[in-house]
Amino acid sequence: MAIARRSASSAMREAVRKPLPGGLWVPCVTPRMASGALDLGALRSLVTYALDGGAAGLVFGDAPFLEDDEHAGLGAASLLEAGVAECAGRAQVFAGVRAAGPAQAEQAIDEAAKCGCTGVLLELESDTAYLNLESPLPLVLMLEPDIPAERLRDMARKLGGALSGVLDPDADASRLAELRETLSKSVRVYGGAVERSGTADGCFDVLANAFPREAAEALGGVAEKQAYLEKIRARVESSRNGSALLQKILCALGLPLADPRTEPGKAEWLATKAAVAKGGRLVAGEAGREVPRTAIGAKPVHLVDSRTVEQARDTAPVPSEAVSLWRVAGPPLQYGCHPFITHHEGRFFAMWSGGAVNEDSPGQLIRFATSTDGRNWSAPQPAVPAPRGMGRWTPGGFWVRDGRLLLLAIHYTRARYVEGEQTPGTCWEDLAAQAFVWDGVSWQGAGPVLDDIYVNEPPRRLPGGGWMMTGVNGRHDALVAIGGEARMDDWTVQVLAPRTEGYKLTEPSWFVAKDGRIRVLLRDDGGSRRLWLCESRDGGETWAAPALTDFPDAQAKFFALSLPDCTVALCGNPDGGTLRRRMLAVSLSRDGMVFERCVQVALDETSVPRLKGMHKAPGFHYPNACVVNGRLWIVHSIHKEDIEVRSIALAELRM
Repeated sequence: MAIARRSASSAMREAVRKPLPGGLWVPCVTPRMASGALDLGALRSLVTYALDGGAAGLVFGDAPFLEDDEHAGLGAASLLEAGVAECAGRAQVFAGVRAAGPAQAEQAIDEAAKCGCTGVLLELESDTAYLNLESPLPLVLMLEPDIPAERLRDMARKLGGALSGVLDPDADASRLAELRETLSKSVRVYGGAVERSGTADGCFDVLANAFPREAAEALGGVAEKQAYLEKIRARVESSRNGSALLQKILCALGLPLADPRTEPGKAEWLATKAAVAKGGRLVAGEAGREVPRTAIGAKPVHLVDSRTVEQARDTAPVPSEAVSLWRVAGPPLQYGCHPFITHHEGRFFAMWSGGAVNEDSPGQLIRFATSTDGRNWSAPQPAVPAPRGMGRWTPGGFWVRDGRLLLLAIHYTRARYVEGEQTPGTCWEDLAAQAFVWDGVSWQGAGPVLDDIYVNEPPRRLPGGGWMMTGVNGRHDALVAIGGEARMDDWTVQVLAPRTEGYKLTEPSWFVAKDGRIRVLLRDDGGSRRLWLCESRDGGETWAAPALTDFPDAQAKFFALSLPDCTVALCGNPDGGTLRRRMLAVSLSRDGMVFERCVQVALDETSVPRLKGMHKAPGFHYPNACVVNGRLWIVHSIHKEDIEVRSIALAELRM
């Protein structure tokens, strides 16, 4: 990464000795690739994650928090330059420096100034360190345990105006009070654990790498978050290799770090993972592995023959045309997912979520494009206003109601899989669906649709009239909402599958079978790697309990629709093994009871995301589809980065 480097004298002239900010500081874990080189993509994801969580400052380099060979020599200029570039003025950037004496310290401080750092976190390793030290940058001094007050006063006097703060990583409330009494009011006092830093100006907390939002809340006095982090900290600090355990936690939360070279013991990891989950965090890809054996062992509802899916995997893809709608190129935008497509009054419309780095992080927008032929698309544009504060948007699909084209947008301020839960058992905070209407040029606010729903699919007509849409509520219960006739915000909501221990069914999609029953299929985040089924035989008035099926699934979102000849088409990733989402396929059923044919649309077993981010994975994600002009048009994400439309002639899908 090339950035302009400044001379130390220039940095000294520019440095303005203002009081350092308090709040949360994150000593950033340094991600490395297998070769040992700095992993810039993973660093970008970590930095964005910390800043989105509320960090006031970050520390890069040889800060004395993780003491093992894996983190030796991290004060290199390349790391500091990368840290400065990634923060881009959004937060203070300190260099972590461990030095044996003033000469070594001054050399490292000079290098930090040239790299653009705004300060230095300094640990001095010998008594000779307490000589006069010149620094063009503000210093926060890392204190030795239980250093006497008179010695601290002597250090502060000799460091003079360079001393802007002190950090005692082991301090409790009484120790922090002593530091405050000993030092000038112009010197900030920082603790090293958020749950023990209530009387300090702020905290440098290494656990905030994994839990930035919780750490900021714990520092602000939220007792539940303090207790939560205290339990996790006890496990990390008691580990033989706390660095490896912390890195394992980061990987499990979906952050794009390489697995630690030294794995924690199995029992230690299971206990740590349980502590992480108990306080409201979901471990990515491992949620709900405790699905009851009685459910898995039960005879599943028959939906497909395994050979039907295997044949699709082993044969050539069906002929299709592919068009790119959105291709991320890196900062400031490198995430794209949740696409939808429709056709209205002679024009195609597509929308998707687009974010900076990490999935569903604050600031996530909805973008859209249009086309008259499905092959030539307009340049992507924002569809809805930029969210404020911790807000973010996710698409909920298109709805044509009373001749007007509506775009449904889901707004929320917190996601458990991104920031941990705030209210126990709640996945999304302040969750609501809103509508925007197309005026021929842009999308205009049209009012609320329904509170406490994360819309998975927009309303579609039921056979007997009325609308039905599917989704989940803030607790992550799978549900259907029926109504929307008199007013677009008038719905009766029914829970199909409560989010209970062991059952984590989500992202429902529905179709009508030939015999008239409504069949809702659900993704299972509980680990069965199969779809589940809910049915209604009375037009949606009542629903049978969820039942396991034999339809394989990659634990991924899918979409069901009826083709013009009444064939039911299921677009998704029908693989319960190692292929995961690398195959996009369409499964077909004449009667909606059994899927007799499965065709491969695309298969890619080798490529990976170009850019790194939280919860990114290779493959074809979140398909949605519509039928226009004798073709099936499928929009999907590639690697949660790019958005693509594939069209298939319906003749290729005939049973």
